[in-house]
Amino acid sequence: MGSNNFDGPVLLDSLALQRGYFGTGGRAIDESVGPRYSGGAPADPNGVLVAPQGSLHAGATTLWQNTDGASAWAAVSTGGAPSLEPYTGLMFVDKTYAGGSSNGSIAAPFITIQAALDAIGTPVDATDYAIGWTVLITAGSYDEDLVLPELRSLSLEAIGPSVPMVEGGLGPSTVQLYGPIADPRTITLNVTTPNPYGSLFSDSSIPVQIKNFELIDGMGFSQDALPLATASEYQVRLENVSFVFAGVAVAIGDCIRATGWIASGSTALYLSLKNCTLDPPGGGAADDSISAAGRDVRIVSAESTTFLARIEAGSYYSFSDCRLTGEMTFTSTPGLLQPTGAAPRSGGVNGFIDCFFTPSSGTRVFTSTAVGDCQVDATSFATFASSGWTLAGAATVVGSSNEWIAGNTPGVNSPWAAGGDNTLSNAVERMAALLFTLNGNVDIP
Repeated sequence: MGSNNFDGPVLLDSLALQRGYFGTGGRAIDESVGPRYSGGAPADPNGVLVAPQGSLHAGATTLWQNTDGASAWAAVSTGGAPSLEPYTGLMFVDKTYAGGSSNGSIAAPFITIQAALDAIGTPVDATDYAIGWTVLITAGSYDEDLVLPELRSLSLEAIGPSVPMVEGGLGPSTVQLYGPIADPRTITLNVTTPNPYGSLFSDSSIPVQIKNFELIDGMGFSQDALPLATASEYQVRLENVSFVFAGVAVAIGDCIRATGWIASGSTALYLSLKNCTLDPPGGGAADDSISAAGRDVRIVSAESTTFLARIEAGSYYSFSDCRLTGEMTFTSTPGLLQPTGAAPRSGGVNGFIDCFFTPSSGTRVFTSTAVGDCQVDATSFATFASSGWTLAGAATVVGSSNEWIAGNTPGVNSPWAAGGDNTLSNAVERMAALLFTLNGNVDIP
């Protein structure tokens, strides 16, 4: 944006102008990049406000520029300061803001996340329902429980400079949803209001995204109070979200707990996870990475995510580059694809791809109560077979390019090996076909 020491007019990006510590009043911030800014009182800063040369100050009707590095200011433009009103669909949160009243704009952000969520609220009509909201949150610790508004397309995202990672490189700054003495806080969405507005998008679901968060308590998604005829369908996407066991008492011991999602095919809760760690905050044997047994909860995709405890859900579509430590139970058909009405994935791969089933001192069980087609690649299968995992229920195991199919299941659903309830020649043929599919060309001696 140029040097702090210059004469003449300055060309400003309106967003940078408003966010550059604009609205704080008093002395302009010395650490800001480029020209410094302040806003609000006084209306005329001459002889009152001291700031570096080139700094900007927005009075009620005039934009001023400092000319001497002290208290002399010249009017840059008149006719009113840049708008301080929030943009529809966009809210800002900054816990360090000390400029007085907040309205969620970039110039006057809320200091708590819940205040922004309350300001967004539930839709009042179909037009309001169609507006998707993004809440950008300055990274840091926020000691507050979050209750998400119902029937609202919503994205919560922490913003800030990149930070060093333990394993090397840089990662995103995060919102730590807990207090300074490890006071655990939850995120909940309790759907109690029937949806009178119909489909929001072509797939009829309501999207909720949470990005760059760290929690030491769980998330709860419930729809217990609604009958099937009035229930809603949600897609929840978590990216760069970590659940951490901190050894403190928590309200929700599971990372993700879902209740009340009715197995109807049109009122499901769809989960997508990317670069997440799910270590149950409760730390107990009964606490799960995902707890949704018997409910219509579908894992659409899990990418580069670590599950350190049990997964209980209705069904799944894709796990890729994941670490799987706890047992897995699915109560519906594996391989269910997208939310109702959505087009099939183009070129997508279902099943378990490049996953690591971790060894354990005991037996890990993969249970499915319904047979379905879902592929497992060689990497995933090798760790499954060598790490003490077994199959239960109606689950079947990888056979060939036909993926997980009935008829290729070894006796009593034990891990696949040559033979089983098939001939050795068939077993070799199936494995060769699988390797050819995965690697393109494999020579079989």
